[in-house]
Amino acid sequence: MGEPIATPLEGESPQADAAVPAEGSAPAKRMGVKELIQAYGPLAAGIYLGTSLLGFLIAFALFSSALDPAEWGFPSEGRGFWLAAAAAAWLVGVKGSQIPRLMLTATLTPVVARRMGREARQPAPAEEQL
Repeated sequence: MGEPIATPLEGESPQADAAVPAEGSAPAKRMGVKELIQAYGPLAAGIYLGTSLLGFLIAFALFSSALDPAEWGFPSEGRGFWLAAAAAAWLVGVKGSQIPRLMLTATLTPVVARRMGREARQPAPAEEQL
């Protein structure tokens, strides 16, 4: 169910708990994949590729063992079976899960970077054009 609704105490304004950035801190900015890779370098790319590989392996295991490919019109033995299983795993495990993997990468990268003691690289200031 939902979380209990907190009511303000006497004398408090209803927005007293609103998320307000601390003094001197900038509001949080959403980063795209391009910005994540620029800020965290190989760490962001590694997390994204790692989730891709994991998705492929899980889907491949599912398609090659748990499902009967003959029911879907695919060969059930030989090279054709493995190619069909790999193609289905790529479609479902990699392309089909791309949006959730992007969101997972955007969420995990800063957390993993902090745990590893790494900070995001600050973008270089743009040079002034004369």
